[in-house]
Amino acid sequence: MHLIKTPARPRTSISYHDNNGSSRCHSGRSLVSSVELDRLNTAATIYRPLSQSIIKYDVLNTPVENEWRMLNEKHCKRSISERNSARKLADEVIDIVKVIDHETKQRQLISTHSLGARISSLSYWKEKLNKEIVLMRNIMYELSVSGLTVKSFATSQMNLERHLESITCPLIISLKCLDERQKRIGIDAIRDKVENNLYKEIDTLKKCQRRLKDLSTKAEEQLKTSTTALEALERDVRNKTHAQKLDSEMYQLHNKVEKLNSSELIDNMTTAFSHPLSWAKHSYDNMQRSQKEREGCMKLCNRIKEQIKWCENEMWNHSNSVNVALKVRVQTLLIVRNNLQSHLQQVNTRIQEQEKVAEKIKEAIVDKEVPLQIAQTRLQERNKRIEMELCRDIVVELVAIREEVVMLKSKLQAVTRSIERLHKVQVKLEEEIRVKDTSLDIDGRICLSLRKNIQQDNCKLTYVPVLTVM
Repeated sequence: MHLIKTPARPRTSISYHDNNGSSRCHSGRSLVSSVELDRLNTAATIYRPLSQSIIKYDVLNTPVENEWRMLNEKHCKRSISERNSARKLADEVIDIVKVIDHETKQRQLISTHSLGARISSLSYWKEKLNKEIVLMRNIMYELSVSGLTVKSFATSQMNLERHLESITCPLIISLKCLDERQKRIGIDAIRDKVENNLYKEIDTLKKCQRRLKDLSTKAEEQLKTSTTALEALERDVRNKTHAQKLDSEMYQLHNKVEKLNSSELIDNMTTAFSHPLSWAKHSYDNMQRSQKEREGCMKLCNRIKEQIKWCENEMWNHSNSVNVALKVRVQTLLIVRNNLQSHLQQVNTRIQEQEKVAEKIKEAIVDKEVPLQIAQTRLQERNKRIEMELCRDIVVELVAIREEVVMLKSKLQAVTRSIERLHKVQVKLEEEIRVKDTSLDIDGRICLSLRKNIQQDNCKLTYVPVLTVM
């Protein structure tokens, strides 16, 4: 009987590392060393009869002893690595859950606090809006009553005719003043404050004629715009009342409340009409609009109530404005004229001084001629030296004198140009002084004398206010 040696099949086992770091198999025993494995593999042989079938064994694909040992160690290391990664992941997930839970509670507290603040803001704005509604209704009622007064007053022209007669004399005087002021010359021929006030004084009567009808129309328009502002306030109050009710209910919600809405409804917030800033600005704009309309109503009511007084005093207000502006203009002209005269004197003085400076420069240039000739003569004669004696030792003097002469001539030209410019300024100042004298004659002598006639008896004025004297 013939026998054949067959290597023993290696025993399969799973090893792992215990807490002490030693490698152990699944049965709990320590793994054998490589020397012991070699001894066992050498001794472990199986003898089988030759007549029996030989077990097929793939020698090429069978792992060797080192590969078998490394494979087992690889499995153990991979097991340790995966268990460590799983433990780290579990710890990380626990920490994340704690953080998320804390942040969720904080956000819920912040949202609850925001709801409380929103409820307070709603109460604050509702109170302000309700006060504004009361004020708006009162002023609108007063304006509607005043509008009836305008219509009844428009049927009578007696007071208006009396004011039309009282403006005849001031109108003639104003036209005469405008005609005289057209004779101004030069830069003074401008449309200044005096002329603007004269045109306003002439237009006063036409404004009085249109005022009654215009105020009636403006009252109707003001009522419409005020009604629109009032409706906006009332609508804002209704919306805030509804929102306050809902927010109060939402403020009472907590985590133990049943029948909560699904979180999928958050998509509906994409159609929100406002954010906190625009929400407050909307109510603020409504308040501002209402206050503006209410202010317009108050101004219009005051204008309606003072219509007769306005017609009596308006022309005198313009007359006073013209007189004050005319006196200010005369005073300004005097100041400017005196200032120009002072500058003219200074310019004349400066011209004389500049001419003296020019003479000094000319004398200095003449004085440089002799030193220049001496320096040139020295250089010319000393050029006759021969060989090494021909030294350039006093050339600096000639160069310096020439540079000084050039500089003096340049300064002389600058002074001459300065004198020419001063003469031009002198001529311009003299011309401006003549212009100011003409304006003073027109405004100070002619116009002021004409304005004094407004208070004469032949003008038939019924009301003479005290004019402001500056």
